[in-house]
Amino acid sequence: MTISSDVVPTRAQSAERRARVDADVAWERAQEKAIRSLRDGNADEAKANWAKALEIAERHFERGDPRLATSFTSHGFVLLRREQIHNANTYFQMAIAAWEDAWRWIPMMTPTSAADDEEEDKPYDQTTQEAFYALVKQGQSITEAIMKDHQLPEAVGDDWLAVKPKAMNDIRRLFAAVFLMPTAPR
Repeated sequence: MTISSDVVPTRAQSAERRARVDADVAWERAQEKAIRSLRDGNADEAKANWAKALEIAERHFERGDPRLATSFTSHGFVLLRREQIHNANTYFQMAIAAWEDAWRWIPMMTPTSAADDEEEDKPYDQTTQEAFYALVKQGQSITEAIMKDHQLPEAVGDDWLAVKPKAMNDIRRLFAAVFLMPTAPR
């Protein structure tokens, strides 16, 4: 039995996939640490972790990835705390634009994880996509609330560990973007 070369990933493709997953995990950890630090009252540590997450997002995530929006929102909040209102608003506007770009990303989402060998997978059904659009709207609403009120809305991140999918796939990326938004500690 001969296996077609277009089915078997090359070393370069495998390394590229691994790098993507590494960036996914590193971003998620930085956001998680920032949220925990903020809840523990350590704003400086939160800022450092949000800066790390922003760097990862800008370097590794494509336009339309909702994690860019979360990183822009987090950085905007840091600037807001430093009373750099104009710069903060610039990042909030970038975040809102990124949330709007995420609407184009949803129809391309598939259940396949980044580590799977399958290159093609069918997109989610319409009902599931509508639920994903609602999550994107929730993330955008959080950004808009922070920009308008200059304070963090109620926490949604408490639910992250309960909903965090095990496999690194598009649904986990979307959930992370929404549930790891900067929010007020309870």
